[in-house]
Amino acid sequence: MCLAFSPQGNLLAAGTQDGQVWVWSPQTGRRVQVLGTGTRGVRSLSFSPDGKVIATATNKAPVAIWDVGPEPVEPEL
Repeated sequence: MCLAFSPQGNLLAAGTQDGQVWVWSPQTGRRVQVLGTGTRGVRSLSFSPDGKVIATATNKAPVAIWDVGPEPVEPEL
């Protein structure tokens, strides 16, 4: 339903109709985090200027603030 890049461009977040926010690394294509906002659809989302927090707005609910987890590190082979 909505997309946002972090200010640094190293993360992409997508809000879904079923109340989830998926966060990916555009460089690796790997999922970094999935946030569950409840059953209400995510209508809008935005990263903080430092990219460490996401604010979400859902149907008939207050704005919520979420910490963004660090990108998983690839294991060395």
